[in-house]
Order: sequence, then C-alpha cells, then structure tokens
Amino acid sequence: IDESGLKSNDFWVFDDKLVIVFEYDSEGRLAGEDLVTEKDTVSKYIELKKKLLENSTSMVPFLYRIKRSYSERHNKL
Repeated sequence: IDESGLKSNDFWVFDDKLVIVFEYDSEGRLAGEDLVTEKDTVSKYIELKKKLLENSTSMVPFLYRIKRSYSERHNKL
C-alpha cells in the first residue's frame, strides 16, 4: 500500500470505471485479485497510472540503455 492508501504493485484500469488489483504470494505467483468500483478509489488509481506513465521509459530506449550498459561492462560495442 502506497502513501495514498492504494495497493499498487499490479493493477489494471478498465474504461476508467473499474480497477482490478492483483495480489501475489512470496514466490510471485498470483494469489488473488480485488475488484475496485468505488468512484473515488478508481480515480486515485487513474491518477497513479498517470504518474507512473509520466515517469516511465518506453521499451526501445530502455532496451538500448540495457544493451549499451552491458556492452560497456563487457567491453563489447
């Protein structure tokens, strides 16, 4: 649970009307899910999603950085 009171490790937002929050066990296996439909809570998840997307890196630049970092560590360009 983050500072906004949301469980935020894995969630999906559908049509900005409902959220499914996934729960995992200590081994990383899906242990269950919670359906969230309460408007105020859904709005908080939508805001969290926006913040996460604003601070994310798209796949191609991310993979480029990983490849470059690996190459530099192993002297392979």
